[in-house]
Amino acid sequence: MPIEIAETLANESPAYAITAWISRPIDAPETPVRRALNIFADNDLVAPADDHLELIVRFALEAQQFFFSVATYEPDEVRLVDFFTQFILFCASPAPMPGA
Repeated sequence: MPIEIAETLANESPAYAITAWISRPIDAPETPVRRALNIFADNDLVAPADDHLELIVRFALEAQQFFFSVATYEPDEVRLVDFFTQFILFCASPAPMPGA
């Protein structure tokens, strides 16, 4: 989605910050995929293969958009980053074993 469209939607949608964050240009200093790689590195986790990483990032962004689109407030950059980080870490954590 071009930035102009994202800016237009920003004035009409309660989830405008998400749209602007997702639609950053690919050569932006930190794309969502690069941010996810940094989260893995910062937490001493092994990053998954590229296709799996891109899938995790896509789901994180979609979950973020769904969550904040029904919020009663406009999310700021800190909330967006925190949600994204927690989602990525949750995906990277092993599932707890039943009965353990």
